[in-house]
This record gives sequence, C-alpha cells and structure tokens, in this order.
Amino acid sequence: MTMTARKNPGTAAFSLVEVVLAIGLVAFAVTTLFSLLPVGLNSIQNAETTETAMDLLQYVAMDIRNTDRELGVTPLLDLAILTDSPSVQSLYFNEHGEPVGGPEIARFRLRATPCPQNNARISVWHLEVAWPPQAANPPDAIETIVQLSRHP
Repeated sequence: MTMTARKNPGTAAFSLVEVVLAIGLVAFAVTTLFSLLPVGLNSIQNAETTETAMDLLQYVAMDIRNTDRELGVTPLLDLAILTDSPSVQSLYFNEHGEPVGGPEIARFRLRATPCPQNNARISVWHLEVAWPPQAANPPDAIETIVQLSRHP
C-alpha cells in the first residue's frame, strides 16, 4: 500500500517549525514584560511616598501660616513658634500622612526648625521630611525653606 500526500489547494496551515518559533517569540516577549513589572511597581511606590512627603511639607507650612502669633503654637500640630532659642521639633507620621506617637510606628519623620530672624514680621522655617524615620541618616528626604510674612 502506498501513501500519497493529499493536496487541497484551498487550505493553508502552519508547519510545526513555524508554530514552535511563534510560541518561542511570544514566551520571550511575555518574560520580558513580566521582568519589567517589579521595576514599574517600585517606581510607583517611590512616587507615592514622595508625594505623601510633599503633602506633609505643605500641611506643616499651612499650619505655620495659619497660626496666631499670640497662641505660640500651631493649631493642628502644636509646633512651638515663639521660642527664645530655636530648636528642632520632630513629628512622626504614618503612610497616610496622619500624626502618630513615635518612630516605631511611623513612616515619615518631619523636622521643623524655626530660623532666627531680626525682623518680627518675617518667620522663616526649615522643614525636612525623611523616611524611614528610625534611621539616623535616612536615605530618602526632602526639605524646603518656608518664609512667611506676618502683618500685625
């Protein structure tokens, strides 16, 4: 019995070599995409952390700006604004930017330092947000100088 190849001119198909090559290319592409996923997720997390830290700086600056000088402390965070000797005041915040008791449960450390001024109408503050708060020299930090004009 002899076997003859059937030829249908109207049908087309891929050969086994073409199918294996296509599967290999798709597997390579999917592997490359999945290898980039952790990098993208880390970038997103770093951006969210930096955004929260920036929000904290704005929150503290607003708190200082809205303080009545006669009170001596800020209304929201109890920062002492009328001190004879400027000293660093540290506050701790969780990942949502809410104040917490100490560095053990905090995600951020904020240091607020009033800078000495000869002019009572101008208030200058050095603000720094760092994370993680437990580190002596945190690897990540942002800082700003806030200058406020105080009119009687």
